Amino acid sequence: MNPQKFTFSGSLFRGRFMWHAQWDLDMINAVKNSHYTIQNASDADIFIVPTPFSGLLGPQKHFGDPMNLAFTTLLQQDSWKKHKGHKHVFFASAHVFFRRDNIRQLKGFSKYYPIIYNSSAVLCYDPHAISEACHNNVDLADFQPLCKQFDPPVNRASISMGMSPELKSMPLRLASLEKFYNSSNLVFFHSRRSRSVSNSTIYRHSPITNITFSNYPKSSIGFDLENATIWQREYMDSKFCLVIRGDDPASRSLWRALRVGCIPVIISNLLPIYSPMLKNTLNMTDFSVVLDEKQVVISPEKIFEVVQNMGMKEISEKIQQLSFAQQVLFPDHPKSLFVEAFLKEAMVSFH
Repeated sequence: MNPQKFTFSGSLFRGRFMWHAQWDLDMINAVKNSHYTIQNASDADIFIVPTPFSGLLGPQKHFGDPMNLAFTTLLQQDSWKKHKGHKHVFFASAHVFFRRDNIRQLKGFSKYYPIIYNSSAVLCYDPHAISEACHNNVDLADFQPLCKQFDPPVNRASISMGMSPELKSMPLRLASLEKFYNSSNLVFFHSRRSRSVSNSTIYRHSPITNITFSNYPKSSIGFDLENATIWQREYMDSKFCLVIRGDDPASRSLWRALRVGCIPVIISNLLPIYSPMLKNTLNMTDFSVVLDEKQVVISPEKIFEVVQNMGMKEISEKIQQLSFAQQVLFPDHPKSLFVEAFLKEAMVSFH
C-alpha cells in the first residue's frame, strides 16, 4: 500500500540499485498521477504493477520476504486472474532483471518468470531486439554473451527506456539553439581510468589519449573529474556529448546528455539495438550524431571533423528533435509527454 516505504526500508543494495528503484518509482507515479488513471478496473486497457521491482533487490528486514509478498499480492488480483498477466506492466529498470544468465542470482524473482510470461516489462534494454539480432547474423563482436542473456526473451514483451540514471542527479536544462550556441565546450567526455570489460577500454580511452586538443576548439575531455560540481557544470556547458560503449553497448551518458540539452554523439554500434529509448516514439538518429565505433578508434579526430562540419540547418533540426525527446522521456519536464509516450509503447507491446 506504500510503495515508497516498501522500496526504501530495510537493508537495500543502495549504492548499486538505488537510482533504478527511484526511477521505477518516478515512472509509476507519473502514470498514477496522470488523468489517464481510472477507478473501474474492468474498463482499463493497461494495468500498472505499482511495485518498483528494482527496490526489492536485497533483503528488507521490516517486510520479511518482500519479493514473495509483492507477487503473492499481485497474483491474487482479479485483473491478473482474468488476463493471466496480459495487459500488465512491470517496472524493473535495474540491469539484472529479465536475463537468463541471472536466474540463479535472482532466484527470488526468476522463479516467477513462467508465471509472468504474458506481461510487459519496462527495462533498460530490449531483450526482444537482441534475440532477433542473434538469429539474424548481426555482428555482435565483443558482445556475443548477449545471446545467452536474452535469447529467448524471458517474457512476451518489453519496453526499453535506455540506461537511466536518477533524474535528480542531473538538472534538466531544456534544449534550445540559444543553449547550444552559448555553451563554452564544443565536446564533453570524461571516463574512468580503470578498464572496462568487453574490450571497451580502447573505445573509451581513445578520444582522451589520441587527440591533440590544441588543434580543436575548447572542449572538456579527459579522465574522471573528481569534483562533482565541476563535472556537472562542464557537462551542462557543452554542445556535443560523447556516448561511448562501456561494459555493455549502452551508457548512462546518453541520458545525461539528453538531460542537459547536449547533442549526443553515439559511438556504440549496438546501442540502438541493445538499449533503445521508447523506440516506437523516438528514433535516436533524429536527435543524435551516430559514428562508427571502429572508425573512431582508428581516427578519433573524426569526432571533431563531423561536428564542426555540421551546418546550421542540421544543428537546428537536431536541437528540435532533442527538445521533443526531452518531453517524451522526462516526467519532470514542464511540458512532459512521458505518460502519453509510455502508454503508446505499452499498447504496442501488448500486440
